[in-house]
Amino acid sequence: MLAGSAMYELVAGLTLVAAGIRAGLTPHLALDALRRTPGPIGVFAATYWSEYLRGVHVETALSIAAEVHPDLRPLATMLMLSATEGYPVADQIERYARERSLRWHRAQLRAARRLPVLMLFPLVLFVLPSFILLTITPVMFGALQSIRGAL
Repeated sequence: MLAGSAMYELVAGLTLVAAGIRAGLTPHLALDALRRTPGPIGVFAATYWSEYLRGVHVETALSIAAEVHPDLRPLATMLMLSATEGYPVADQIERYARERSLRWHRAQLRAARRLPVLMLFPLVLFVLPSFILLTITPVMFGALQSIRGAL
């Protein structure tokens, strides 16, 4: 699974590809516009373009780019369908971006729900004894001294 910033860059890149296609760019030109961007989509687009400029066929270049970044294999498939069959792919790309974002968000929520359980051991082992030592012990010594003074 991708880390937080990489997942953000992936979703943002997918959204930019879809926005470029909606703005009238072909998927080929949308990838050209993004090949200098950082993150997974930039690596994917740069790989695609380097293969394409070497004379490799569009479908093969997309397959090679998908091998470099497996999280973008569905994007490569969508772009292949667009290149070969002429399917409009902006909606599918946006849907894939939302799905990836929701999947990452759910994983982060699962990790956040586990955090209190993981924090329980250090809390009991270190914080609770410190609390007892710093709050209850002085009160006990004060009570013992007042009892000794009364006897």
